[in-house]
Amino acid sequence: MYNKDTFRIRDRFDMMYSSLSGVILDDCKFAGQKVYAPYFYERYLNNNYDDILNDEYIFIVTNKERDTWPELGKATTVGLCIDDCNYVSVVAYD
Repeated sequence: MYNKDTFRIRDRFDMMYSSLSGVILDDCKFAGQKVYAPYFYERYLNNNYDDILNDEYIFIVTNKERDTWPELGKATTVGLCIDDCNYVSVVAYD
């Protein structure tokens, strides 16, 4: 299930943010969001999203991402929104 690349990606984000039960605890733009929020935000910054629906950036979840972020469960897409204060919220859709 996990490979070396999966650990590298996950470890990089796990070192940057404290989390409990898959939710980021740090007082930052990702506070209260799932641990995969910074990863999808980074994809957004690189213009690596699959679609935009209203103000929500849509990402199609790959099997590798699901292996890296088991918190995604059976989600097929993730939606990312950024509010006026630059806080990020994510929603996983089945």
